[in-house]
Amino acid sequence: MGEQIEEMVKQRLASYPDLADVKLDFATGPDESPVIWVNDQSHTDIDQIPDNRMRAANSETVETFNR
Repeated sequence: MGEQIEEMVKQRLASYPDLADVKLDFATGPDESPVIWVNDQSHTDIDQIPDNRMRAANSETVETFNR
């Protein structure tokens, strides 16, 4: 599931040339909670991601996936 969401987010972000080099990885934390890696920084909550376009892409993708 995480890999599918990750690919969907990357597709959404492809429309932003300045985000083309951003490293994005979805992982699972030690307590089995989701962790989103943006470059070398981990985030356990979408709201922690500093770029609002990345937050929106993640939120929209998860919402779409859960339908």
